[in-house]
Amino acid sequence: MSDPITPLAKANIPNPKDGEIVAVAEDIWWIKMPLPFRLNHVNLYVLLADDGLTVIDTGIYSDHIAQCWDALLAAPPFTDHPIRRIVVTHYHPDHIGYAHSLSERTGAEVLMSQIEHEKSMALTTLDDVAFADMMIKRYRMFGFDQDILNALAERGNHYSDKMTKTPDAGYIQAGDRLTSLSGDWHIRCDRGHSEHHIGLYDPARRIYLSGDFLLPRITPNIATPLAAAVDDMLGHYFAYLAEMLTWGDDWLVLPGHDWAFHAVSTRAAGLIRHHQQRLAQLLDHADHAPLTVKSAMDALFPMELNEHERYFASGEAHAHLYHLVKQNAMICAPDQHGVDYYELR
Repeated sequence: MSDPITPLAKANIPNPKDGEIVAVAEDIWWIKMPLPFRLNHVNLYVLLADDGLTVIDTGIYSDHIAQCWDALLAAPPFTDHPIRRIVVTHYHPDHIGYAHSLSERTGAEVLMSQIEHEKSMALTTLDDVAFADMMIKRYRMFGFDQDILNALAERGNHYSDKMTKTPDAGYIQAGDRLTSLSGDWHIRCDRGHSEHHIGLYDPARRIYLSGDFLLPRITPNIATPLAAAVDDMLGHYFAYLAEMLTWGDDWLVLPGHDWAFHAVSTRAAGLIRHHQQRLAQLLDHADHAPLTVKSAMDALFPMELNEHERYFASGEAHAHLYHLVKQNAMICAPDQHGVDYYELR
């Protein structure tokens, strides 16, 4: 989650409605799956190969999503071809949540990167108390008040409640390939939105399934990892965007949210400017007083946030502050209560 920047024009492809599937090419379909959040949908994709179908991402686990899959599986292309494999781009529940159930229903193999699979396993196996303790420790360090910490204790594991379980998975990595009837899909793994996010691209047709790394309307959430060592996720994302500057603007991008679009390099340049402006904004605020993650979040997201949105916004604020520390622009030190304060170097 981040503030919107100028949206890109839609590609000349019909947008599916919630729960619908539309053809993009002879071997590619696009499904729009609803979500119960402000970002109210996720895009899934289906590739047709000689041996059957590959599904890219699945939506969260819920009764409503199960009903959507019931309807989809009862119609083409699923009645014409078996699902052979399910590729999960990353561990976030809107992408992996229904993967176990869909695999159980169809017998399809689940494929994802090892890091993302292990991350999902680590989070789903935490009980409510352990998950709440982890979040309370994180939010106390961020500088949130006691009322929010108390609410976390009652909330429990808000990751596992959007999934049944993490599926067993085979591992794929950067440089691997998948084929479809007309495509030779190269696998790439990038860090920024998550820790080893899979993207697929067909260089001959210049089609890129970008997942959540490149979106046409909003900026992908760039947050420090949960339940892992702190890492400079914004620095990784800047490296990714610098590579995207070399791609040009003639690729068709099929993203994880919103609509299909072109203009890869234009979007990458806009996202670089956006995050650089946010870093400058935080440096300006820190020139007046040291920042906590909470005060940085309030500066970057001056709006009322619900619990779900607060989680992503605080992680993004933390990622920007940590990047400034790694760039030697700021220093971080905890106070006597364990709250981290960031001040100019």
